[in-house]
Amino acid sequence: MSSGIYKLTFRSGRYYIGKSADIPARWCQHRDKLRKGMASVKLQVEFNRYKDYNQEVLFCCHPDHLDIMEIYCLNKLDRTNMLNTTFPAPLSDEEYQPILTNLNLLQYSTSTLIKILAQQATTIKILQGY
Repeated sequence: MSSGIYKLTFRSGRYYIGKSADIPARWCQHRDKLRKGMASVKLQVEFNRYKDYNQEVLFCCHPDHLDIMEIYCLNKLDRTNMLNTTFPAPLSDEEYQPILTNLNLLQYSTSTLIKILAQQATTIKILQGY
């Protein structure tokens, strides 16, 4: 799976968090924009100063879950060195908890998750004798 949340880290320790349904292609877009001097101002300044950066996949997930996981990362990671310019309103810790408890399920689409949960509910009822 090539969709998920990624991080670009410059030698200064400053970093950018992004999401993509195709991380390798998105990294190529970043590289091309940086080399052409067309990236966002904060990224371009770091690139012009250091000329390189590290790419890292923080975690993979189905495209259905990209937005919520990006919001989580943007609001839970240390912003001191973050190069992102927008920060969506965070969810409460209670709202994140079911997601974090089931991170292994994020590889599935929302519709597949609904089917899995329905099958689990049916299995539980059968096992309980209902």
